[in-house]
Amino acid sequence: MTEGSTWDEAIANAQEAIVGYIEALKDLGKPIPVEIPVEIESAAL
Repeated sequence: MTEGSTWDEAIANAQEAIVGYIEALKDLGKPIPVEIPVEIESAAL
C-alpha cells in the first residue's frame, strides 16, 4: 500500500517500492516474480 498527495505521486511511490522489493529479492538470491495479481479498490479511485 502506498499514498501520495496526488495520483501521480502515489504511483511514483508504488514504483519506488516495487524497485526496492526487486532489489531486495536479488540481494537475497530469491526468484523475482514475473506476474503478481493486483487489486485496486474502486472506492479509492
